[in-house]
Amino acid sequence: MKRLLLICAFCFQLSAFSATYYVSTTGNDTTGDGSIGNPWATFQKGNTGMAASDTLLARGGTYSDNGSPLDNWKSGTSSSSYTFVKNYPGETVVYQPDLDHAGIWISDKTNLWLEGIHIDATLLPGTGDAAKITTSGPLTGGNIVLTNMIFRGAPHGHGILTSGIDPALGIVIASCSIITNGWDAASPDADKHQIYLQDSNITIKNSYIHGGTNDLGGGWGIHCNQSGMTNHVYRDNFLTNCIQGILVGSGGGGSNFFVFNNVVCNGGLGLRVWSGARDVYLLNNTICSNLVANFYLDDGCSNIWVESNISALSGGRGFDIRESSNVSIQNNLGYSNAVTEFVRDYYTNGGQSGFTYANNRFGTTQWFTNNVWDAKFIAPASGNFRIGASSSAIGAGKVQSLFSTDYTGTTRTVPWDIGAYMFVGNPIVNVSGNTYVGGNLLIGQ
Repeated sequence: MKRLLLICAFCFQLSAFSATYYVSTTGNDTTGDGSIGNPWATFQKGNTGMAASDTLLARGGTYSDNGSPLDNWKSGTSSSSYTFVKNYPGETVVYQPDLDHAGIWISDKTNLWLEGIHIDATLLPGTGDAAKITTSGPLTGGNIVLTNMIFRGAPHGHGILTSGIDPALGIVIASCSIITNGWDAASPDADKHQIYLQDSNITIKNSYIHGGTNDLGGGWGIHCNQSGMTNHVYRDNFLTNCIQGILVGSGGGGSNFFVFNNVVCNGGLGLRVWSGARDVYLLNNTICSNLVANFYLDDGCSNIWVESNISALSGGRGFDIRESSNVSIQNNLGYSNAVTEFVRDYYTNGGQSGFTYANNRFGTTQWFTNNVWDAKFIAPASGNFRIGASSSAIGAGKVQSLFSTDYTGTTRTVPWDIGAYMFVGNPIVNVSGNTYVGGNLLIGQ
């Protein structure tokens, strides 16, 4: 009997710390109690009314900021007990702020999970970002998850900005759409980014990132810019229309960047490794149709693996490799890049050391001339960069140990194919009227 009472007491404690509350556009912050039958009206009230590790579900509709910034989040009690703020299953939730403030601001919080909310930042004045994750002190907060969300249209701000997070905790951005932020940015505004990172231990995966349409190209796609950053994973993302798609290691180098199974297209420069970066893995990416170059490796980098990537249709260079050390260029495919498929700079600072070049498939190039190869993309003009049955990429890749699937999550089979996609035959591009780009369903399009 005593044991039963202890179990009941434990269960009561769990339920007491894991309540579920609701907000609705038809709710009331004064008379509501947060129940599904009598919900609150605003996220601000919901965050105030819930406790650590509770769940807040938002019913469908468009919410305003109601004159108050959305920054009063509750931390979860542990890494296995998040505070959840989510859309009600099957319902579309839009948050549309218009204060001179970030769309949402997460400061000094840990163990927080946001899901299924569309942040429509198009009405933000000033330089407000769609989402900001920061701290008031050095290296506090973290273990933040943003998933199945949209961050759209901040006129003069970033899509997502992070700064000061505890590197032991980090941030995960998964299955999100970050779209056209910075679309109205112009001098004296600084270049804007869809995702601007100043922290270590960041994962960005399965997301769609679209730059703006102004003369800055919506700024940059994914840009990490802080001295000493480490442990970043960018995988299975689709980036388009960015002045620079993915930039790693700027602001003073950094280490341990894992960039694989991404598609980066129709921008200025596709994928760039900044001077001083080290231990960078660029694997099985498909980088195409970027105006200046698809791949660019700056001077002074070390321990760089550029393997099993496709580089095609650039207005400039396919692979531009500056003077660095311990660089592996293997099993890549390059074709139809306007200036050259591959150029290696031997001379900037007196030569390169530890340079490996093997099993690449390039057309006519400045430094190497082989047969003309072709990825045989299914429909590159419409954003479908899957490889066709006669592609030169089939079976020509290098097996990697860091991952085992392709961009779509399909398990790769030996011998591996080059690029983000494994050839599967007759790929489905459009299903039931949904819009897919490169096999990735676009959220909110």
